[in-house]
Amino acid sequence: MEGLEDKDLTPMLEYETQMFLDIVHNDGLVVTAKGLSMDLVLINLFKVYCDPGNLVIVLNCTEFEEKYYVEKLNNPNVHTTTFSTSTTEREDIYLSGGIHFVTTRILVVDMLKKRIPIDKITGFIVLQAHRILESCQEAFVLRLFRQHNKVIIFFEIM
Repeated sequence: MEGLEDKDLTPMLEYETQMFLDIVHNDGLVVTAKGLSMDLVLINLFKVYCDPGNLVIVLNCTEFEEKYYVEKLNNPNVHTTTFSTSTTEREDIYLSGGIHFVTTRILVVDMLKKRIPIDKITGFIVLQAHRILESCQEAFVLRLFRQHNKVIIFFEIM
């Protein structure tokens, strides 16, 4: 991938590097054994995609994980969207690109109300994807996205 050397990536073990490269070069599903940490892989993935030219949505992230990643990245292009963020602010934040940690409740409404430019979404990172059911809001978000955007980068991290 062009520009990877400019991203100041955190050094990883060999298996982490291989997972990272597989994710960056191919859309995919990453399944890891319990106890294998994905933190460095995710942090480096976020570093690659956190520039304003991308719009990456992170779903199914716990409050603790979100806080951890935002603090680790310490980047103005990493955004946390909450219910206290006004709709106008959310629209502006989405248009600014970067990585967006957003709840599915907010995202569903923003997608249906066309507050987020669906055609500008670069991809999704779905954490704990094994917990997603077909009837869940996360699955609904992804179906809405696929209806409006046929070219996707999609990562599921289990």
